[in-house]
Amino acid sequence: MERMRTLAFQVPDSLFQRVKAYLERNHMTQKQFVVGLIEAELEQNEAQYQASHPEE
Repeated sequence: MERMRTLAFQVPDSLFQRVKAYLERNHMTQKQFVVGLIEAELEQNEAQYQASHPEE
């Protein structure tokens, strides 16, 4: 199993409430939501990087 690390950050209460409502509507946990966002952004960035640096 891969080693786990912690990410922690604060957000304004208004954003927190919007996120909580989204999670409830979509039956997701905070962890699923945030990890999904991070993975999607990293995959998009890595694809763009590979496209602009084909020799690597």
